[in-house]
Amino acid sequence: MKDICPYYPVILNPNAAPPDVSVSDDLTSVTSCLRRQYEPNPLRLHRNHMVLGSVGFADGVHTWEIEVGNSRHWSLGVCFGLEGKPTTQPLTPENGFWGLRRDGDLYRLLTTDMSRLNSSVNPGVVRVKLECYDEASWEKKRWRKVTFSDARSDSLIAQFIRVPLENDLFPFVIPEKRSAPLRVIPANIILTVEQKLSFMERHQVLIDVCFYMVLAILVILLWKIDKQGR
Repeated sequence: MKDICPYYPVILNPNAAPPDVSVSDDLTSVTSCLRRQYEPNPLRLHRNHMVLGSVGFADGVHTWEIEVGNSRHWSLGVCFGLEGKPTTQPLTPENGFWGLRRDGDLYRLLTTDMSRLNSSVNPGVVRVKLECYDEASWEKKRWRKVTFSDARSDSLIAQFIRVPLENDLFPFVIPEKRSAPLRVIPANIILTVEQKLSFMERHQVLIDVCFYMVLAILVILLWKIDKQGR
């Protein structure tokens, strides 16, 4: 069943895809393309060719992996969504975006100064992990953090901390140039099969108790009959 119906932790929203980005039929990969789609789009679109996940995440721990392959130009991360926001705003934490970008040989955080990362890791699959934590201070405030790592070697690439909890965070991907698609990797899940027991197996203890009670009654009756016969 896992091979027939794989579980994807993130499903992309085709309504949130710009006209020059193609979303696969199974809603798990995106590719930058030349052909522009002219169908009207019901959602506001960002100028950065961003495609959002269909579901936002709140509390708890959420992990997903994006296959970037050999592509050298992409961005991915999480955001508060696009509703009510200017479509030309920069992708920065101040505007509700926490992401990682690769531009050729350079890796940068999506911040105001586009902080350059000194990373020798060139992942083919990027793992994104979103989780909550309690700040070790007298305020005891609760935050979220977003971690980017190489899924194959589990090497840390970058991390954002103190991400607010007030809104759901939506995964996003941006295929910067026409290259390999960005694809959501199916999650490894563990299936357990519940063994169905027969009536005898489910009630074996009760059956044993009844059997010994009946046996004890028979012994007592036989003893009384034997005593009366004497």
